[in-house]
Amino acid sequence: MKRLLLVVLCLLVGLGVIGTPVSASKIDPGEGTIKIGVNFPLTGPLAIFGELNKRGVEMAIEDINKAGGINGKKLVAVYGDNKGEAKEGVTIAQRFITQEGIKIIISTPSPVSMAIKPITEQNKVLHLGLTIHPDLLTNTKYTIRVFPSAEQEMSTLGEYLVSHKITPIALFVIQDEAGRGWEKALMQRIRGKINVAIREAIQPGQTDFNTQIAKVKARKIKNIVILEYGSIPTVSLMKQAKEAMPDVRFFGEISFLTSLVKKLPPEITNNAVFCATTVGAGKFSPQGKEFAKRYQQKFNSLPGQSECFAYDAIKVLASAMKRAKSIDVLTLKKEITKIKNFKGVSGTISFSPNGDIKVEMIMATYKDGKVIPLPK
Repeated sequence: MKRLLLVVLCLLVGLGVIGTPVSASKIDPGEGTIKIGVNFPLTGPLAIFGELNKRGVEMAIEDINKAGGINGKKLVAVYGDNKGEAKEGVTIAQRFITQEGIKIIISTPSPVSMAIKPITEQNKVLHLGLTIHPDLLTNTKYTIRVFPSAEQEMSTLGEYLVSHKITPIALFVIQDEAGRGWEKALMQRIRGKINVAIREAIQPGQTDFNTQIAKVKARKIKNIVILEYGSIPTVSLMKQAKEAMPDVRFFGEISFLTSLVKKLPPEITNNAVFCATTVGAGKFSPQGKEFAKRYQQKFNSLPGQSECFAYDAIKVLASAMKRAKSIDVLTLKKEITKIKNFKGVSGTISFSPNGDIKVEMIMATYKDGKVIPLPK
């Protein structure tokens, strides 16, 4: 009886009625496409950033597929709107894995990337995090960072604050995973060297800062450091602080390059100083110039760093897929960590052995609405 059952099972497998098990760590089950789960905020207060990242992903996939795909297989993006919320991001990640069978996920912002990390690790899913959070790569095997880390940003900003003796400061920080990451990294650079006279919280979506600004004004502090996403709270804070203290100076990170900040009147942004990627400061590589030309034709505007890093994340992934001798997720991650001096649209990219991206960071300022790189 047992022998008969074994024969029947073998016949069923051979006929395709019963499939042979597929390794949980394979990115492609043998179909004609390779799915990428895109876990972005497409509605809510961070939708503007999710949409820009989405544009970069879509342009990269379009270019890769036009060039023949990955060994003849097309890349397909499957989108999920996390609304910028960790809980929503977790639900989407679980759906991608259990219902869609997706083995590659790209995510943003930081609260979402951190919340889904245990899920992607447990399920052996390659996770590309467009996030600055310093702990993204802690205790991970299947995670890659594809956006400059808080350490890179705050190292550059902190060195500037210290070397130029920008003290005392009022520090305003968004209250979420990203904010905590920025603050932790900055304090490691400036503790004992810069006087943080006032530390104020920024709540998501906050628009009224008058009470907090009054504290800063009463202490006669002229330097405000803002660690937020460059969204509505940053814009509101800058407007209200400048109105109350015309001689105030703003300092920050690469989020000062968002379209909302760029649209502020020059009298508000003039002399604001911030760390930036080279592409964020308008220094396009040859690849970046070609991408910017196509982007402008498509969207009637120049790309920012959000689009550029999202585009490069998918291109780096494709490059690693083509070189990998195996479609195993862990092998693919190892191929990405071997990448050095990749010529991306966001600049020259390298990865460290733990999966952290390395890009050039500079300091920049605004002058009459234009971004001006500062001398090193």
